[in-house]
Amino acid sequence: MFDYFDRHALTGEASDLIVSYPSKVIRGDGTEGWYLHQMKVLQTDEKKPILGLKIITDISDFKKDEIITIRIAKKDRNGIFENIFSQSFSEPNTLYNISEREREVLLLLDEGKSTLEIGTQLFISNHTVSTHRRNLLKKFEAKSTVDMLKKATAHGII
Repeated sequence: MFDYFDRHALTGEASDLIVSYPSKVIRGDGTEGWYLHQMKVLQTDEKKPILGLKIITDISDFKKDEIITIRIAKKDRNGIFENIFSQSFSEPNTLYNISEREREVLLLLDEGKSTLEIGTQLFISNHTVSTHRRNLLKKFEAKSTVDMLKKATAHGII
């Protein structure tokens, strides 16, 4: 994030950036909540932002996953902000509660390996590989292996 500010400060464009990210907090009453942080640079000197605006919004009613995505958007010529950076983070095995063996199968599927190749490499039967694949599809609520791999990649599992 700071690298983007540094680069854009040198070109005088840091005030054209908005950074946003969610965070999970424990409220005073002990309940958990998700809050969206949005930061806008208002003024810079030659090297760095010196004045900014931060808006924090309760998004608990909308946020239903444990993924933290940092986004940086830049204003274009028309004054519309477009994402120039986005990165998501999650705890790999807690979000979908996959086992270490399922993760190994998932990684080999991502490499394009077949059920037979995965079984041979992991020294397990084809039936066991198929069972792991079926369980992974259920856990990811995916209709296909491609859909499952997209979700696993998006959540930082593979």
